Amino acid sequence: MLIKPLLIVFFVSVLGGLDRIKKAYDKAEYEKVEELIQKGLEKDPKNPGMHYYRAFLYADRVYNKINLDTAREAARLAMRFLSLVDDKDRADLEEDGVTVSSITSLQSQIRDRQYFALSQNLSIREIESFKTKYPGSIYEEILAFKTDSIEFQVAKVTNTEEGFVEYINKHKASVFRPEADSLLDFVRFQMLVESGSLEDYSDFLKSYPNTNQRKGVEDYIFINSTLSIAKTHNLRKKAADLLYYIDDQKLDYYPTIADSLKRASSINNYLLFPALENGLFAFYNANGAEII
Repeated sequence: MLIKPLLIVFFVSVLGGLDRIKKAYDKAEYEKVEELIQKGLEKDPKNPGMHYYRAFLYADRVYNKINLDTAREAARLAMRFLSLVDDKDRADLEEDGVTVSSITSLQSQIRDRQYFALSQNLSIREIESFKTKYPGSIYEEILAFKTDSIEFQVAKVTNTEEGFVEYINKHKASVFRPEADSLLDFVRFQMLVESGSLEDYSDFLKSYPNTNQRKGVEDYIFINSTLSIAKTHNLRKKAADLLYYIDDQKLDYYPTIADSLKRASSINNYLLFPALENGLFAFYNANGAEII
């Protein structure tokens, strides 16, 4: 029966300490405030009021020992220990301004100020640190975008196949994905130009059939090939078509020339006019007769 009154007297003394803290704070006696808080926590390490005012002190811009990380941790402890007190003690703390609402508001202010500081000097390391401190915060989406943007810029500066591949694998749905794909395609093409053989050019088209560099690769193959070594390549037809257009007598190079190709060559000197009918093109001569 003697323990309970002693605990009540002890807590009342701590609450009295909160009054002294508030008075010292109003007078801007910050060193005294810090001293009173330290003594209060030594007496009762789980007092939510002491932790709240410690958070308030270390978040104050005019305090020369301002430390937002310390303030954040103190506010977290204040909220935690406030949930453990009974209704009477909670009512007493409310008189000193220590409530769930006041702690929540202070936590939001600390978070917002830490985000502002982060935005002034962005880095992947600092972003990850912030996300660890404030998981699921209102800044989660914008930080994901900023991380994406920073890593894309790093990939662009590095400008290597490995760098772009790593970025694309990590950010498959990124808004920068189309540009990253295009840059990766060009880097691969540059590597091909620097050291690729004719066979490498052919393999490039097989490996990357949707490349934006197809025309350049095909032109290289066409210029550096002959019909004799391109028998199985899809450019064989292009080469034979061009050869037939130049000299339609050299049929031995292209024994299966379609009738349409022969006809196109035979009317090469006609003056023709195209017309679109029912979704199909037709060609007419000057007299209006349909030729093709």
